[in-house]
Amino acid sequence: MEMTVDKEGEVEMVIDDEN
Repeated sequence: MEMTVDKEGEVEMVIDDEN
């Protein structure tokens, strides 16, 4: 899982699911 900050400054958590 990684945390990214978008251009608007909001923090989004991206969860990588295994298929």
